[in-house]
Amino acid sequence: MAKKKQNLFLAIILVIGSCITVGCETYENVGGGGLLGAGLGAGIGALAGDPALGAAIGGGVGLAAGLAKDNMEIKKQNRANQAQTNAQLLQMQRDAEIQRQVGILKERGYTPDQYRYRTGTTASGMIYVDPVKKEAYAQTEIIR
Repeated sequence: MAKKKQNLFLAIILVIGSCITVGCETYENVGGGGLLGAGLGAGIGALAGDPALGAAIGGGVGLAAGLAKDNMEIKKQNRANQAQTNAQLLQMQRDAEIQRQVGILKERGYTPDQYRYRTGTTASGMIYVDPVKKEAYAQTEIIR
């Protein structure tokens, strides 16, 4: 009888701990997994003769599964953030190279009042900037 009370106490502590964890933003799946595992474990444990022990075991398994899922989601979000940062860095590098080449063209007399600057990329990935005389194109045409 004392062992059943001990198991019941352990199950109650586990469920309370799971409820507290549900409110945590970082580990949102841990609490739900713990509660679901405890509920399923209690049901299976009832069939086996000890629902408290089943709830304790099921709750622990649910917590572990929820933690694993949260860690996978965090890693996925980190990879997405890193990819976005890499794309922004690459765009900043391209813009800096275009500005560097435009500066060289301005020093050589290709001023914005007489020329437009057309940019492109070579097959090898190099960026180039060509000055184009403004009279060569109609005023409404936009060159990119």
